[in-house]
Amino acid sequence: MVAHITIITLLVITAVIVSQLAGQAEAKVITVDKIMKRAVRLLETTDQECGVMNGEIDRLKNDVERLAEETGNALSLLSAVEELPVRFVYLPDSQPQKAGMVFSAAVHAVGGMASWSGRREYAVVAAREDEARMRLESRFPPGKGFRIGPTCRFTPPD
Repeated sequence: MVAHITIITLLVITAVIVSQLAGQAEAKVITVDKIMKRAVRLLETTDQECGVMNGEIDRLKNDVERLAEETGNALSLLSAVEELPVRFVYLPDSQPQKAGMVFSAAVHAVGGMASWSGRREYAVVAAREDEARMRLESRFPPGKGFRIGPTCRFTPPD
């Protein structure tokens, strides 16, 4: 009889231990399930973000290709312009530019005092012809080896 009670007690203890282990296992399964669901959501979010980034990369590649083409066109144009003879040079100066007309004049380097020789044509913005001449003379003073030709309204060459 004592043996039966001992066996029954052992069975009850075993049942309690098995029940506790089953509860712990169930808790671990629930935890693993939550971790798996979180990992799946993270993968889905990462996949969406990768899709957005791939779209951005494609857009940037297109921008780079477009800019490379525009740069090539600009370099071709620059090369063509560099081959043209210089006819007019715009004359910037320290005086503030006001609305006005564009005048042109030939500036001659005379007497060997200038850093260049010969004749150059300059375009300058001014309200009146005498103001244009004053701007040119302030930049190319006659006492420093320059002679300013007649000033006239600028007309672009054909």
